[in-house]
Amino acid sequence: MGRALTGNMPEDSSTDDFKVYTAGMSTFKRRALGSRSRDESSTAPGRVVPSWRGGNGVRGGWDCVVNGECRYLSNGAERGWHFHGEEDFNSMPSSGVVEDSGSRDDIPRVATKL
Repeated sequence: MGRALTGNMPEDSSTDDFKVYTAGMSTFKRRALGSRSRDESSTAPGRVVPSWRGGNGVRGGWDCVVNGECRYLSNGAERGWHFHGEEDFNSMPSSGVVEDSGSRDDIPRVATKL
């Protein structure tokens, strides 16, 4: 989201430019209205996509003034994530293999009477 708002999309999508953590806070300030880009491209009939890359940003652009603030959290930054083509959580095993601990069918069910 930070890349779309600011219009700063690096060539390498794995660039660690925005700090994204659970309960972390980033603040974006809207740029002056006069700097809005009017460049748009059409992808389908009746559908227009604004030209947000190259620093233009969505609807005139935004500046990131606070990037991933976590000092107010007692344990600091937790569960950060980033992209490597697809979303990737820092807390996941590096091999990318996740073992299944069981099926929902293995959980005993409690009958309720309504």
